[in-house]
Amino acid sequence: MKDANQLFFNGINGATGAYLQAPITAHDVAELASNAPISRAHLNELQRWYERLFVKKFAPMADIDTKNLAQTG
Repeated sequence: MKDANQLFFNGINGATGAYLQAPITAHDVAELASNAPISRAHLNELQRWYERLFVKKFAPMADIDTKNLAQTG
């Protein structure tokens, strides 16, 4: 059951159907806005998101047979 005190922001992951940003409370938003120190766990989560969205990877896409030239190009 969803907590009525949580805030949900726009953005859906097309692969999973989940929110891109996990729901957070108004208290958490205020803490972020107040320039309070960010916890190590939150900082690690932000780093994972950054790498996922902006760091180029040269591995084959999911469900690609790397031995099949027609799929790999």
